[in-house]
Amino acid sequence: MTADNPKRPLAGVDVLDASQDYAGALCAMHLSDLGARVIRVARDGDLRTYAHRGKTIIDPAGANIDAMLHDLADRVDVVIEDGPADTRVLASMADDPDSGAVYCWMPAFSADHPLGHEPIPVGALEAYAGLYEVPLGRKPVAHSLGLLGVTGAAWATVGILGALIARERDGRGQLVELPLHDVAYSLLELNAMFTVQPPKSWPSLMWAATPFIGGYEAADGTTIYIHAGLRKHLPRLLDELVRQAPTQGRKLRRAISQSTFEDPTSIQSVNEARAIRKSLARVFKEHPAIVWERRLSRAGLCAVVARSPRAWLAHEHPRESGQIVKVQGRQMPGPIVSIEGMCVEARGAAFARIDDVMSELEFRPRADEDAPEDTRAPLADIDVLDFTQVIAGPTAARTLAELGARVHRIENPHFGAPWVEAFHIAFNAGKTSETIDLATQVGREALGRVIGELEPDVIVQNLRPGASGEVGFSARDVAALTDKKFVYAHLTAYGVDGPWGDRPGWEQTAQAASGIQDAWGGEDGPDLYPLPCNDLCTGLHGAIAVLAALFSGDDSPGAYTKVHTALTSSATLMLARATFDGLPLTRGKSSLGSSPSSRFYKFKNGWAYLHVRDLDALWEIDGLERTRGSNRRALELSLESEFSRATIEHWRAKITRAGVRDRIALVPRRTQREVLDDPRARSTNLVIQREHHGVGVVTETGSALHLARTGCVELGPAAPVARGGARPGAAGWVKQQVVGAVTLGLGRRGARKK
Repeated sequence: MTADNPKRPLAGVDVLDASQDYAGALCAMHLSDLGARVIRVARDGDLRTYAHRGKTIIDPAGANIDAMLHDLADRVDVVIEDGPADTRVLASMADDPDSGAVYCWMPAFSADHPLGHEPIPVGALEAYAGLYEVPLGRKPVAHSLGLLGVTGAAWATVGILGALIARERDGRGQLVELPLHDVAYSLLELNAMFTVQPPKSWPSLMWAATPFIGGYEAADGTTIYIHAGLRKHLPRLLDELVRQAPTQGRKLRRAISQSTFEDPTSIQSVNEARAIRKSLARVFKEHPAIVWERRLSRAGLCAVVARSPRAWLAHEHPRESGQIVKVQGRQMPGPIVSIEGMCVEARGAAFARIDDVMSELEFRPRADEDAPEDTRAPLADIDVLDFTQVIAGPTAARTLAELGARVHRIENPHFGAPWVEAFHIAFNAGKTSETIDLATQVGREALGRVIGELEPDVIVQNLRPGASGEVGFSARDVAALTDKKFVYAHLTAYGVDGPWGDRPGWEQTAQAASGIQDAWGGEDGPDLYPLPCNDLCTGLHGAIAVLAALFSGDDSPGAYTKVHTALTSSATLMLARATFDGLPLTRGKSSLGSSPSSRFYKFKNGWAYLHVRDLDALWEIDGLERTRGSNRRALELSLESEFSRATIEHWRAKITRAGVRDRIALVPRRTQREVLDDPRARSTNLVIQREHHGVGVVTETGSALHLARTGCVELGPAAPVARGGARPGAAGWVKQQVVGAVTLGLGRRGARKK
């Protein structure tokens, strides 16, 4: 490998993208960015979406598409397919691991689900999965965030890479199954913990409403969003506010009690919280939002202008950091990860004749039937040192644990807030842990011993750029303590390149910067979307980066391979279909949908989401014939009137009788509580209740990912954290491996049924 010809992580891997929906296409795009050759038989509308970039597009030109797909499937390493069970063309591949193929199936629902045979688009699916909700709101709210598409693509990519790593051991492929509906449970993880019988020992959620985390109108009418909720942030924030707005800043300082100085997330008095919020509002009225962003950021604080999606598209940072790129003259989101020393890039689509593609592809070799089968989880031999906090970083390490890695976590004794215990339980399942204070020389020496004894294959950290070196934990520092080559994963808010490459940030500030808050708040002003979607996806993207680096077998000189991913990279992807593909951008918490044919309607017994692929099909339904030829508003009013007179089940039966279920989806809306209380979710361990020492019973959510042959790991509860306690010897915790974890040869779904 040379600097002029860097290695691609998935060089030599061939992929057949036989998907029909966005999540599958996006998963294949991620593999293409990582260097795989992705082949796709063209379908109508393919060229309208950025998600088919980097692929070799074959024009079927009247050929038998199913036969063409079968011919290609015999030659590639990975096949991606989606849709209901009865529409799968290549389903037989799932039952033949000796063929060596990794077959990824991404249906809307698992085959045994009551809706498993219906072609349900992602918008209707998100309605059924509880993702179109406003907290305490009576109406559902449709939005433009690609929650299931983006998150599902990330999970599927994790599964495919894990299966490819497992195939390296014995040559056998396997089924990677990911029902997109089940992916919603990972997005609802915190809601499950805090709303389904939360432990009485947990403090109230007053921290969620602290005035030091939120948006404020600035002098120019735009919003500045700040995140200064930790104890170490408040003095620095106050000093800077007094410097920039002396009179109002001093009034603010006088409004803050001593107890609030000690813990800004636990303000004891409603009156004090109200006074602080009013004082902050007056302070931020002193200057335009962009001025506050620059000055507070220079002071090392988390503050961003709440931009619109269009303003983010035009901003210098995403373009200079590679989070927005131009390919074949068109702007689109950049790759979700970077791997130093390797080529990860967004490439243009290419067109080819089927004969030319076939001539370049050899038949895939079958596994040696006499060779022993290795059914261990993909990362069974991998040791991970987890030095992360909050959600994104811990999720990356937890995902590696689910694929079988032994993960040991270093706890920070100075990271304190009312939510820390809950977040630890949620995102540190399956890990061993110990507390080390890196602010002391004794702590740094202890960490050195851990690294020397563990010799980790992977290190994951999500400190702000530059901070790891300050505590003696940079990649170079680690390399001096071990002779073993390792992958060093760094998850950040904005990336390590570009003008914001040195800034700290959080889920909230990533949402504000990228336009998510603007789209969600709409005309009422920017507002926080109430699920940590970018944290989750960035954690999954971090795991993807690690898996790609491990799979590549990097033979470049040097002791380590650094990989990166960022919250704003995920956030840019969340709005990509509206920002880059030109789909309607729904704005505001009163939106019911993007058009009369794709939106919520109120029925006699509740709300349901209607999605019409073909308007002609609508007029074939008994009672709707007279709506033919109506303009947009007239059609909407007519449908509202007709639907309100009968139940959802009545209209679903009419759609079935008309024979148009393949072109019209009508799906009941479910609240998040209904989704979490679903008996099927509990029976399949998508919702789990288990005891935690000193806390009580906590409601957690499980993973939707299923690897049929090598299985994943059912993660045990997060290890209790003994603040300031002595750590066990390294040999002791290595023998423990992962607390409570069991590697299941039958895979996750097989384990759930036991």
